[in-house]
Amino acid sequence: MDPLEPSGPPVSETPAEAARHAAILHALPSLVWGTDAAGECCFVNQAWQDYTGRALVSERGRAWLDSVHQEDRVAVERAWNEALGLRRPLEVEYRLRRADGSYGWIHHGAAPTTDDFGRFSGYLGTCHDITEQRAAEVMALAREQQIRSAEQSARESEVRLRKFAEAAQAGIVFHEDGVITDCNEAIARLVGYGVRELIGSRVIDYVAPERREEALENVRRGYERPYESEIVARDGERIPVEFEGREMPFQDKVYRLSLVRDIRRRKASEARIDYLAHHDLLTGLPNRALLHDRLEFILGTARRRGTRAALLFIDLDNFKVVNDSLGHDAGDALLKIIAERIPRALRSADVVSRHGGDEFLVVLPDLDDDQDAVPVAEKLLAAITEPMDLEGQSVSVSPSIGISVFPRDGDSARDLIKNADAAMYLAKARGRSNYQFFNESLSQAAYRALTLETRIREALGERAFELHYQPQVRVADGAVTGLEALIRWPQADGGHIEPNEFIPVAEQRGLIRPLGSWVLRTACEQNRRWQVDGVPIVPVAVNLAANQFRQKGFVAEVERVLAETGLEPRYLAFELTESMLMEDVDEMQRSLEALRALGVKLAIDDFGTGHSSLMHLKRLPIDQLKIDRTFVRDTPDDPDDVAITAAIIDLARNMGITSIAEGVDRIEQLDFLRARGCEEAQGHLFARAMPAQSIPTWLGRPHSGTVTSVQA
Repeated sequence: MDPLEPSGPPVSETPAEAARHAAILHALPSLVWGTDAAGECCFVNQAWQDYTGRALVSERGRAWLDSVHQEDRVAVERAWNEALGLRRPLEVEYRLRRADGSYGWIHHGAAPTTDDFGRFSGYLGTCHDITEQRAAEVMALAREQQIRSAEQSARESEVRLRKFAEAAQAGIVFHEDGVITDCNEAIARLVGYGVRELIGSRVIDYVAPERREEALENVRRGYERPYESEIVARDGERIPVEFEGREMPFQDKVYRLSLVRDIRRRKASEARIDYLAHHDLLTGLPNRALLHDRLEFILGTARRRGTRAALLFIDLDNFKVVNDSLGHDAGDALLKIIAERIPRALRSADVVSRHGGDEFLVVLPDLDDDQDAVPVAEKLLAAITEPMDLEGQSVSVSPSIGISVFPRDGDSARDLIKNADAAMYLAKARGRSNYQFFNESLSQAAYRALTLETRIREALGERAFELHYQPQVRVADGAVTGLEALIRWPQADGGHIEPNEFIPVAEQRGLIRPLGSWVLRTACEQNRRWQVDGVPIVPVAVNLAANQFRQKGFVAEVERVLAETGLEPRYLAFELTESMLMEDVDEMQRSLEALRALGVKLAIDDFGTGHSSLMHLKRLPIDQLKIDRTFVRDTPDDPDDVAITAAIIDLARNMGITSIAEGVDRIEQLDFLRARGCEEAQGHLFARAMPAQSIPTWLGRPHSGTVTSVQA
């Protein structure tokens, strides 16, 4: 800016005087500015321009306010307006933006000016940078406040500390070189001594003897972290505590403050959590996790000593029947009773656990011979089978026991459990209520079963199963009376996995329900499709597994499938095995009557091979008796089979039930059945089971549609 620029203050003076005054103002080190009578900036000196980096052209009017810090601007503008309105001097402090963009604190003073006639002509002001002064004042004030605060804290800290120490639930101990100089009531209550008794005694004397070295080591390390220990109370009780310490230098001495927390409740909670994590809640027995740990320990000991150990896998036979008939509360009560009986048949060193559901595991350590497990298994059979009272009813369950022996049958807990499980299934297959040892052939069978289980699950998801249908005909004239749906599992190589191989695995592994649901829906879908396509209408029979039929909601499922597929109930039949119907006749009767109320037909399959009670049989709403193929196979040559088959036909006739013979493969068998009055027959003499697409052609109608797989 030109020092001689005519921008000086608004006073009456000659040009020479104005130039001289402007030069003086520009030479001043203070920041100088001036305004006109309206209060708008009309002059800034060189110091202002150097400080702010802004020339007069940037400050004209009230643009200079833009350089004021945002937080101070409102206050500065208010002060300026008030001074201008009253035409009185202005004094204010604020932060002004420097040329480098930073802000400095300035003291701003201004006074009104007048012209030669005494009239108000504006303001002339100066600004001084007080940043350092301001910082010094702030620091001095802060130090003063800090000193006052420290003095106040020192006066209050002792009072607060004493109140805190007395109110604290944790024990507080002050000590010098291990000798107690002060303590609170909480620690006195914890150890059972008075405060006066504790002062002057040694802290270490109250720590449990075997934990003292650990405590001293933590003191030497300067209390790096809290640590757990035990103290001994006056009455001898050992109390788990947590120590946390601090060093407190004072007057050339080092005092120590120790917080002593009573952690008995926490320890009890941890013990409870640990118990729940390793024990079965219902029976209180070790669970599979704890059993696994103990078994591995026992096996390690057996390896070192060269001894044997046995694992017994116990599964309760027909537990589900008790659970379903008497309810889950009764089932839980039964499991508790069994859990009490098993240990009574064992040695103190033996280990028992609940593996899950109705399965228990027993570990027998320190055996000299594999057969040493036999007496224990026999004791368990007797103990578990003994009748028990459940809700006023005498109930008895039997166990199936599988036995694996270390090291012959496995070198790890996992292998022994797996192999004992396989042996248990063998015990079930051999009539239940017995024990069986594992052998290598069982291992292969177990592996095969496990593989089949996985493949069955995959096949259900991939819709890999198919239904084939075998016609049932009237003996008198050969007319088709129905079709039996038979599941098939085709393989990629063109072969099949036989039902008698995968159905038992599905039953054992809990897959028979989804598999049975798939069969039911697929058969109903297919029959309805045939009807729509004009194929002669006949019922389709579906075989039911016991687990499928006993499941809650089965009747509702049948009703839902019929409604969704549009199949009339009279075109659906169910075949149930004879032994299955005799398990719980009252419950079975209710379920069968519910199915009959829907309108479906019911047949007893494999009749003659079970243990039917005719008294019970007459109560059941049955439409058909299917004579098992084992009796039909050797007729008319075997007199015993002839007598049995004839008796079943006569029984069905007298009860008003249709008789149907299975496995009719020869004309001589058909002639015999016709002569004896059997009404229907099924077998290779008429047709083998065939895919759904072959049925219309076999019945003499063109094929125009099929359903071979429906998601279960």
